[in-house]
Amino acid sequence: MADKVEAKLDLSLMNNLLTKKGGEAALQIQTTNGNFDLPANLFNADQIAKVTGVQNLADAKITVDIAKASPQQVTEVQSAVTESK
Repeated sequence: MADKVEAKLDLSLMNNLLTKKGGEAALQIQTTNGNFDLPANLFNADQIAKVTGVQNLADAKITVDIAKASPQQVTEVQSAVTESK
């Protein structure tokens, strides 16, 4: 069982999905540790291209890493939740 997964795709693909789906597309990542749906509109193609200086969206690559939390991270999140109550 992997503690980390990595999804790689180009920005033009995400932009095309958004256009075809009317802004309702999602990147679905399924792992043995859980399933994740990331709304495609999180990846603002125009903004990313502007910030990175990329002219062609197909040249801009997106990498999404999802990793299992370490025991220390779990403890920190649990403490933050307890303190916020």
